Amino acid sequence: MTDVESDEELVELIQRGWARYGVSLVVGVVLALGGVLGWRSYEAHQVETAEAASTAFYRYQQALAEGREADAAVEAARLTEAHGDTVYALFLALGNARDAVEAGDLTAAKTALETGLTLAPTEALKDVVRLRLARLALAGEDGAEAALRYLETIRQGESLAGVAELRGDALASLGAFAEARAAYAAALAAGEGALPIVSMKLDALPADDAGAAATTEDDPS
Repeated sequence: MTDVESDEELVELIQRGWARYGVSLVVGVVLALGGVLGWRSYEAHQVETAEAASTAFYRYQQALAEGREADAAVEAARLTEAHGDTVYALFLALGNARDAVEAGDLTAAKTALETGLTLAPTEALKDVVRLRLARLALAGEDGAEAALRYLETIRQGESLAGVAELRGDALASLGAFAEARAAYAAALAAGEGALPIVSMKLDALPADDAGAAATTEDDPS
C-alpha cells in the first residue's frame, strides 16, 4: 500500500500542490532565471569595461613611447576619468611615481603613490604601493620612522623578504642595530635562495647597539 494508489490520486495531489505552491514556485523560477541572466550581464559588462580600460592604457603607453607627451597627458586624463576604478588607473599612478623619482621630484612621486593607494583594488596591491611609499620615505625627507610606519601597515604583501629587508634598512639608519639584525635575518629566512646584498648588510652591522655607541664615544674626531 502506497500513499498514492492511482494515477488519478497523483494528479489530484499535483493539482493541490500547484494550488498551494504554484505562484511561489513560478516566482522562484523567475528570480533564479533573472539572477543567472543578471550575473551574465554583469560579467559581460566587466569584460567590456576591462577591455576599454586596457585599450585606453595602451594608447597612453604608445603616446609616451613615441614622445607625444601632450597626447599621453590627454590619454592619462581620459583613463583616470573613465576608468579610475580599474587596475589600469593604478598602473598609471605607479608609472607617474616612477617617472617623478627618475626626475628627482620625490614630492610628486609621493602624491602619485598616495593616489595609487586609493585606487588599488585589493589588499595585496595596496601592500605593493605601501612598500614603495616606505622606500620613498626612507630615501627622502620623511625618513626612517615614516618608512617603518608604512611597513607596519603591510599585512599580505607577497614580497615578505623585501619588507623585512627595508625594515632592516630603516632600523639600521636609526641606530637600532639589534632590531635591524633581526629584520635582515627574517629577510634571509623569507627569501628563496641566496640574498647576497642582505647578507652584506647584515655582516656590516656593528656587533650590538652598545658597542656602536662606545665606538662613537671613543672616536677622537
